Amino acid sequence: MQFVNTWVDPATQQLVALSAQPLEVFSRYVQEGEESSEAGGILLGHVRGTHLEILATEPSFWDRRFQYFFERMPYRHQGIARRRWSESNGLIRYIGEWHTYPQDQSSPSSIDLHEWQLLRCDRRLLLALKWGV
Repeated sequence: MQFVNTWVDPATQQLVALSAQPLEVFSRYVQEGEESSEAGGILLGHVRGTHLEILATEPSFWDRRFQYFFERMPYRHQGIARRRWSESNGLIRYIGEWHTYPQDQSSPSSIDLHEWQLLRCDRRLLLALKWGV
């Protein structure tokens, strides 16, 4: 599968760039072997003119991580998003979520699909990333 780290949102013509920071975060949590657990975090978008640079949070102590299940607990992730939004005067905002999968070829779970449905009311760009082995 080809890797894409920049693309243009067809609705707004806004360039979206996946910088090195989230790729480094994702790489630290690749599931290798039977003992590894799914991991995840939230995606933040840093508005830079007409471009949007993607940033990612690390999993937190409070998240529930198992080999075939990940549940993001809001405590740390929500605090980081609020702090970054406030410190940037609104230039950094929540745009989505990421989590790993234990297999390379996977489909969104019913939990993933449900969460995406809840987020559809936000007309701004939203992003969901999954990272396989």
